[in-house]
Amino acid sequence: SLKPYLSKGAQRLALSERALLETVQTRFLETSPARQSYHHRLGNFFDGLTWSLRKAEQLPLQRAAASDWPGLRVVLLDPNFAELGERLGTGQCELWWRVLAESTGQPIAALVDSVWGQAPLRTRLLLLRVLLRDRHFAAIGRRLAEWEIPDGDLAAEVFNLRGIVASETGNDAAAARAWEQLARLGRNSGDARAQATACDGQALLVL
Repeated sequence: SLKPYLSKGAQRLALSERALLETVQTRFLETSPARQSYHHRLGNFFDGLTWSLRKAEQLPLQRAAASDWPGLRVVLLDPNFAELGERLGTGQCELWWRVLAESTGQPIAALVDSVWGQAPLRTRLLLLRVLLRDRHFAAIGRRLAEWEIPDGDLAAEVFNLRGIVASETGNDAAAARAWEQLARLGRNSGDARAQATACDGQALLVL
């Protein structure tokens, strides 16, 4: 009988969220394949929606929960995800790249190399931030050297990256040139140096 679960004065079920979750998990998601199938269906649902913050939050989550690593890679390389990712926060976007690297057994630098040619501009900058956290200065320097400088705020970020890498590797002359170029874009060189902050002993880019 459902009588004990009826709300007082109303013909509605009064189940706690925990009880409902446990019931659904026991009935429909008891095995790992069942859970992955569920997340795969959810991923397909979000994939069919127009891009929004909600989609940018949920689509990579559902692809990862379904162990759909090729699907996660497609999401992370989508220019729309890169645009919305800035509003989600750099840390969350970086996390998914690290999840993808771990799932495929690739070092993060190797993963960056494998997707670089397909990555849109904003995604490339995000990937360089990931490398920066892990202090892959040589890899960052190589990518920046072969890269045509973009316009606007993205140019400022590239110069900032150049300055940080040069400073961290002891190339003071190159760092000074990067700060000077940054200043020409309206950024104060002192502010630029302050943007290279330390977190757990690793360089962080804060723009």
